[in-house]
Amino acid sequence: VVYVAQPYILEALDQNNDNDDNENNNKALESLPLNTAEIVQNIERRQRRKRRRREEDNNDMEQREEWKEKKSKSEEATTSHAYPTSTVSSPQKQGTNQGNTCSKSNAFTGTNNTTTIASQNTTKKGVRRSTAVVLDLPRGNAKPPPILKPLDLSTIHDWVLHDICERINVAVRLCCVKGSRKSFMETALAGGCKLLHFVGYADSAGYLLLESSSVYGKGKWVSHLELSSWIDPRVTKCVFIQTPTPRSAANTFLKAGVKHVVSVKLRSNGFSSHATQFTLQFYNAILNGCTIQRAFDTARHIALMGLTQQESEEISSKFRLWPPSSTDIYEHELALFPNLVSGSPIDKSQKLAWTNILPTRPFLGRWIDMQTIMSSLSEFSALVVHGADGIGRKSTVGETFFFFFG
Repeated sequence: VVYVAQPYILEALDQNNDNDDNENNNKALESLPLNTAEIVQNIERRQRRKRRRREEDNNDMEQREEWKEKKSKSEEATTSHAYPTSTVSSPQKQGTNQGNTCSKSNAFTGTNNTTTIASQNTTKKGVRRSTAVVLDLPRGNAKPPPILKPLDLSTIHDWVLHDICERINVAVRLCCVKGSRKSFMETALAGGCKLLHFVGYADSAGYLLLESSSVYGKGKWVSHLELSSWIDPRVTKCVFIQTPTPRSAANTFLKAGVKHVVSVKLRSNGFSSHATQFTLQFYNAILNGCTIQRAFDTARHIALMGLTQQESEEISSKFRLWPPSSTDIYEHELALFPNLVSGSPIDKSQKLAWTNILPTRPFLGRWIDMQTIMSSLSEFSALVVHGADGIGRKSTVGETFFFFFG
């Protein structure tokens, strides 16, 4: 709870603060009501605490700047994005420049994530400033996830996986879930997943970006060390990944112990027709008893049909099989499903609640603001959304709470 000093308190202090005399200040406080005097004293204590915190922050500012300069260019590229800043301002007094501004900024600087609630008073000299409180969120060396475009999984689940199993009429258990820690442990480790299909993002340092199980739209970086505790390579034989950064994601799964990784490089705006065709033909071959190498070669050959030599070379580089089989030509000669029985596929996919729906069409692109609101509510008990008239404050807040409470 932040209290904003009222203007008449500042005026009372202005009359007795020209020489910063303690006696005059005490008399001014005594002339005010009891509760008002206590409020002013609390404000002064907060200002003193703020000055101490500012001195401590200045001491380690140089160390943090040196640490930032040593970061690699690849890490700077992934942390250069920033969430939009949402600001809340209190009404200003006429005739002055007084006003209190509360801003929340999620700029990714690598180590610091700060919410500032500060006052900006530019009155004449001698007037005591109103309260200025800085709330520092927990700091750490963990790199926050960048802002990334959500990937549509309906193509993979509804068309590629489900329809292929119905065409070849085999009994296969399918499970399409949100990529979080809990789903990885339940699907890959406890569920006995033999072929894992991962659609998501990975950075150049070899970290996978998974979704949070509790906060909608929030991500979490996962290393290969943590991933190796979820995946048993004796059970999960192959991983099919579709990501804009396939090399980093493939190396992460290989370090986690997976022996066979098939990667498809996606465009920044989502799936392409060639990527979808390759995925379709790969599953068609692998579920018919083909080996990983043969299914990969067959899918790539069909996906490149009808293209020129230049187009074929460009598209072919997006399909890779890891690790390269240059040392052992029989490295990927493994049939994942050699003896499938006839039947219907069993769909064990995660069903979203009826309230977990996408925002309406006018709110396309507002998911960043909604995620910022939900993240703020997990830290603070109250939140004020400020913006120009007609910008959609009530509608954004209404859509956000409809997601929570339906």
